[in-house]
Amino acid sequence: MRFRILHIILVILSASTSLKAQVDVGRIKEDPNYKWGEGTGITFEDADNEALAALSRSIWTVIVSSSSQTGSSTVVDGEVTSENKQNIFLKSFTLNTIPNAHVVELSPEPDCKVFRYVHIDDINALKSAKAKQVSDYIETGKRAEKRLQIDDALRCYYWALMLAKANIDPIEIEHEGSKIDTKVYLPSKIKSVISNIKCELVDCQENDQRYHARLRFTYNGYETASLQVWYNDGQRYVGPVSVRDGIGEFDLVSLPANKKIPLRYEYRFKEEAVNHGAELQAVFDNVKPLAVNANVDVPVKVNEKNGTMVAAGTGAVTAGADKDLNITPEEVRVKERMQMKVVADDATYKSALDVIEQAISAGNPTLAKGYFDESSEGYNMFATLLTKTGKVSLVGKKQNYEFIEGNGLVLARFCNVKIQFNGRSFMEKLVFRFLPTGKIESLAMALTKKAEDDIFNAALMWPEVSKFTIQRFMEDYQTAYALKRLDFIESIFSDNALIITGSVLAPTKGLYNEENFSFGKASNVRYTKQNKQQYLQRLKQHFNSREYIHLSFEDNITGMINTQGVLKDGSAFGIQIKQIYTSPVYSDRGYLSLFLNMQGQYPVIEVRFWQPEGEEMISFSEFQKTFQVK
Repeated sequence: MRFRILHIILVILSASTSLKAQVDVGRIKEDPNYKWGEGTGITFEDADNEALAALSRSIWTVIVSSSSQTGSSTVVDGEVTSENKQNIFLKSFTLNTIPNAHVVELSPEPDCKVFRYVHIDDINALKSAKAKQVSDYIETGKRAEKRLQIDDALRCYYWALMLAKANIDPIEIEHEGSKIDTKVYLPSKIKSVISNIKCELVDCQENDQRYHARLRFTYNGYETASLQVWYNDGQRYVGPVSVRDGIGEFDLVSLPANKKIPLRYEYRFKEEAVNHGAELQAVFDNVKPLAVNANVDVPVKVNEKNGTMVAAGTGAVTAGADKDLNITPEEVRVKERMQMKVVADDATYKSALDVIEQAISAGNPTLAKGYFDESSEGYNMFATLLTKTGKVSLVGKKQNYEFIEGNGLVLARFCNVKIQFNGRSFMEKLVFRFLPTGKIESLAMALTKKAEDDIFNAALMWPEVSKFTIQRFMEDYQTAYALKRLDFIESIFSDNALIITGSVLAPTKGLYNEENFSFGKASNVRYTKQNKQQYLQRLKQHFNSREYIHLSFEDNITGMINTQGVLKDGSAFGIQIKQIYTSPVYSDRGYLSLFLNMQGQYPVIEVRFWQPEGEEMISFSEFQKTFQVK
């Protein structure tokens, strides 16, 4: 039995809702508790844009007049003039900036006249929301730092700093028992994080007249969960390379003559920022970037005669100047890994994997075809990986596999590979799933250590089969996007699935007749309710138009769902998991919520809901109440 969605109760307070009731425009204009703007144009859109522009200028006067930073327009606040701050505000002002920016259409097209107005209380709420956004980014960064997701931490700290610089008033946070301006705290925090990253060469091998250097990265003594790094390949800086679970591989055109491999850590994430709404884009366009030394040289010993290179020490960025605050790294949280059942007799699987490695090195899947089960999907997946994605290559001189039992299969973990596209590469760990016959049933890109640990360390009373099933499902889910397996994605959604997507960019109006809505709070996010057909139609378009779509999962919460008798106990699971979505044209980070029906042989998605990072998370129970999902 599928989930039954009886009805949907949405609290919609859309900023663009037209007021059909009569509004006393004259009274609003005279009331000092309101700010307003008027616009005229041939079309409604033209008139409304003009009204919004006038309203934004009116709102800015309120923000400035209530600011503690009054003074001439030439006063400089940390490199950002008040003119720049006003420019940022006006450029980033959108329908979603204030939740109750009402609209009245005074006369219709073709001589359209539009009146926009908002209460001063909503303007004051906007100021508080901007300060909270900075604080939320800092807290998110701290959580990421504790989880060793260093790229995430740096991104959050840097974006928080940029937004704080653009704010009309200083934004303070607690630090060591006292209040401190974020424009003072954050530069020191960013420098502290970068200075605590250490890196060293693990090994290097030559192939196709290029040198593949494998480096290990640690933070405060622990392997980094994630990090993004640019590097000089001997001619220019390329990247970013996504470091995963402490390891990244870098292709060099020659051995470094100066016995150093130059790296640069990514901390601005500018390209990703412009996809997070008008405000961050306006900030990056108008605020001078923070100059941070994120460059590091990794020392190596080079033997030109033999064409080899070995480690010669650890590379680290020099700590900040004396004027910087003394920032202590966040305490790292490491979970103890659940013990899994190891396979004792692994000779058969190792023999198969030797041939798999040969096939990967040659880029020829047919070399290993005989090791795949003919009635399963494994070989087609392997062939797609090698021939229809980016360039796939093995990482490291030798693979160190572990063989464990799970749900009646033998899982061969991990085959370390790198998948390269134009200027972008991703580190992946492949899992090969063997049937009792010794043949390969399927393969998948493994979850990160953090994501896997969260699943296996969830409620201890869960049966092991449920944990392996959810782990496999999430591995298959992210692999399906990488291999563009539309048929598989279609199979895992219920025909009546409730699918809610979100984007920090406004969607095209009318596309696929989707239903757009908001949750009644200031947000750059547009939520869209879709049915299964609409969702798959858009996904197919993305698969056809984008060179790659890469998903990576990190922190997650899993739990059983009470369906109030609709499904038997223990057959409905929910997972809320952090998803990093990367493509050549759009990237975002948010939390994916899935409600899974576990009654069949394989889980089926009944509800899919995405929320952006930084939004107040909706729990499983809150979602069920809001959408009356049973």
